[in-house]
Amino acid sequence: MGNDIVSSLFPNIPTLIGHIIASVIILSLFGFLIYKPLRKFLSDRNSYIQKNITASETVRTSSVLDRQKAAQELETARGTRSVIIQNAKTDANKISDEIIQKANHEAARLKEDAFQMISIEKKNYQDNAHKEIVSVAMLAAQKIIEKELKENSFKKIVNDFLAE
Repeated sequence: MGNDIVSSLFPNIPTLIGHIIASVIILSLFGFLIYKPLRKFLSDRNSYIQKNITASETVRTSSVLDRQKAAQELETARGTRSVIIQNAKTDANKISDEIIQKANHEAARLKEDAFQMISIEKKNYQDNAHKEIVSVAMLAAQKIIEKELKENSFKKIVNDFLAE
């Protein structure tokens, strides 16, 4: 019994060598069939993930730059907008002033034309009135000369003339 225990504790050398050889073969097969493909798969996956991370960082950096560029363009557009609005207001004021000035000149010209027409019409009226008065006076003188000059008849003619 003592010998059985010792012999069962220490394995048989050929069996031990067989187990070692079988373990080496199994570990070699495991290494070639499972470990190397698994390691290659994990390496490829790590490269793919790293490539995606790099691409996302590039896109993020690009989007940050684009956002900064857009903000600068927006600020430039706001400044340009202010300049355009100010120029438009200035131009509108100039045009308004020109229109008002033209209207004032036109009104002054029309007023002057009206005064000239009024003065011409007044002169024509005065000339016509003068001619009419002269004509009537001449007619009255003719009537007076044609009749006898009597005191009563002269007063009657003047009164008749004034009544007409």
